[in-house]
Amino acid sequence: QVQYHKAFRGGAGVMDAETGEILAIANYPSFDPNNATSYPLENRKLAFVTDPFEPGSIFKTLTIASALENKVAKPETKFYCEGGRMKVQNHWISEAETHEKFEWLTVSDILKFSSNVGTTKLAFAIKYPKLRNTLDKFHIAQKTGIEIKGESKGILSYKANDKVRPLTLSNISFGQGVATTAIQMLRAYAAIANGGYLVKPTLL
Repeated sequence: QVQYHKAFRGGAGVMDAETGEILAIANYPSFDPNNATSYPLENRKLAFVTDPFEPGSIFKTLTIASALENKVAKPETKFYCEGGRMKVQNHWISEAETHEKFEWLTVSDILKFSSNVGTTKLAFAIKYPKLRNTLDKFHIAQKTGIEIKGESKGILSYKANDKVRPLTLSNISFGQGVATTAIQMLRAYAAIANGGYLVKPTLL
């Protein structure tokens, strides 16, 4: 997939969602440990743990979790998605695919179809302090403590009591303007998979 999409790098991790045990973790491009010095330095680190990135749509799951946690909506609650385009301040929030002209979507469908407009509407209903509280529970922008040197904590600039503009809140809700690591997102999804327990990723 890295080669096909001409991506800078890619990674994969498999974790036991109940114990936190890392079963497999890797990055590409990689290196031959028998001849490490002949490879670029950036290939010799485990970017899955060390490099923050803008998560984008995979972050929507956490916004939806916040809506459910704070009883702002139920899975069957419907939101009007503006025909696929919504003005926030002086900017237009659009769906990822221009042919998507969503109107009424349930929360389940907002997740299923990965709707930017729907996720924005959920975030506006939640409001930033409660969304940030949920992200703190998932330990976003915090190190996992995995036993690898150089782990990044990521970036989440706004505190719960900061005044966050509507456009900023919209962007955060679908994973823009925030940086996580792949190991952080793996841990967050494990908590959803295991019924709500935040486990510590471990290689030992």
